[in-house]
Parts: sequence; C-alpha cells; structure tokens
Amino acid sequence: MRFGSTDEDLRTRQTQDEQAAVAAGNDFFQFFQENRVWVDEALCASVERLARTFYEAWNQYSDPDEQRGRARETGDAWRRITDEVPAIRTEIERLMRIMLGVLDPPD
Repeated sequence: MRFGSTDEDLRTRQTQDEQAAVAAGNDFFQFFQENRVWVDEALCASVERLARTFYEAWNQYSDPDEQRGRARETGDAWRRITDEVPAIRTEIERLMRIMLGVLDPPD
C-alpha cells in the first residue's frame, strides 16, 4: 500500500519501487553467476530456480497478456511469488546450512 497526494505521485513511487527491486535482483543474480563456483550444484540449481521464478513472474507482471486480462495476469504473477518462492527459499537455506556445516547432509 502506498500513500500519496495524487495518483501520479503513487504511480511514481510504485515505478521507483519496481526499479529498485529489479536492480537489486539483477545485482544479486549477477553476483551469484560470478561466484557460483564456490557453492555446490544443488544449491546452484535452487538459486537458478529462484531466479527463473522471479524472472517469469516479473515478465508476467510487467508485460501481461492482455487477452487473459491485466488483473488476472498480475494476480497470477503475485501468486507465483507467494506460492513458489517460500519453498525455494527454504531449500536454499537448508542447502546453505549443510554447506556451512551447521546441518548434517542427508544420508
């Protein structure tokens, strides 16, 4: 939710927030690609799945299929983030704990 004195102010703030989120995501995934050699393949695969989920959801949100309807497309994009990302994040956290030796690997 955003507050502003005008609709234009709200749209400007939303655009700024979207640009900041995209820039942060791009920075993270660029850093990951440059440093992936330091983590195991399972962790790489999970981070790549996270990146793909964000990328696909962002594309659906920012360039919705007008035949399906903007509201439906943006809602579906949001559901992908809220439904798929938490499980991927949990997997990344588990793999990181194993890699750091905090959690024992499965047999």
